[in-house]
Amino acid sequence: MAIGTAGLAIAAILISGYALSPAGSTSPGSRVEADSYTSPVTIARCITTNINRKRPELLVRHRTGDTEDGSIYLILSTTQQAESTYGVIRVDQREAGSHLTTWLAERSLASAPAEIAQRLIAGC
Repeated sequence: MAIGTAGLAIAAILISGYALSPAGSTSPGSRVEADSYTSPVTIARCITTNINRKRPELLVRHRTGDTEDGSIYLILSTTQQAESTYGVIRVDQREAGSHLTTWLAERSLASAPAEIAQRLIAGC
């Protein structure tokens, strides 16, 4: 099975996050997973609106997966630090809605990863 370009982009982001993590750090970041009854397209729009309203220092880019599953990737970057990656939110289709996987770069963690992820998707 071939990896699509979006999959390669996510792998590159994860690897670059690991390579750019401070010396002594053994983790490239943290993952948080959640489920929602909202459809992937609707929740991706809602999350983008949330982030634009609550975290204007973050830039949100959308990438749809090249695979049949139709995953949506929301790539979050900070504009304050030469557009470094803050995190990635993957939205997958599920029978009853969506499954969200949020990856946050280690340097982005000012508090617990689950708390930050919850703030990013709150209300969606």
